[in-house]
Amino acid sequence: REKWREKLKADVDELDLTNKKTIWFHCASLGEFEQGRPLIERVREESADTKIVLTFFSASGYENKKNYPHADLILYLPLDTPKNARDFLDLVKPKVAVFVKYEFWYHFMKALNDKNIPLILASAIFRDEQLFFKNYGKWYLKSLQLVDQFYVQSEKSKDLLTSHGVENVEVSGD
Repeated sequence: REKWREKLKADVDELDLTNKKTIWFHCASLGEFEQGRPLIERVREESADTKIVLTFFSASGYENKKNYPHADLILYLPLDTPKNARDFLDLVKPKVAVFVKYEFWYHFMKALNDKNIPLILASAIFRDEQLFFKNYGKWYLKSLQLVDQFYVQSEKSKDLLTSHGVENVEVSGD
């Protein structure tokens, strides 16, 4: 993650993302990547001119998939700070962002919302014991309002979200 801005700017300049449709996929690690892989490959298959930026938080994802042929750019996600989020989005300029499973990066979510870039949470799972649904977790629950569309793995996850006022939910399976 050192000097990520300089590296990303050089990569973006090389890809020439200007006026291109770019979709940003974020997966924490290799397991989440495997859940997001069918979406990435479907986008690549149906829209060859779309640029795909793929980020990981962990080395298990990045090191195993740094040469994945269906993404145009693969990198580590910078730490979740307001400035990092704004700078990342200013460089990548995604038209839409897809976070897979358990990814809740508040400053990135807020920056996407501020820039009117749709955020999709795919293959998500929600459980009663998660912080969002605790009495002291109201702020975290409110942060879910920054997500434009949830695709969850089960009816239970959907019911849990809707019981807390989150309506933009569809069951898509795993």
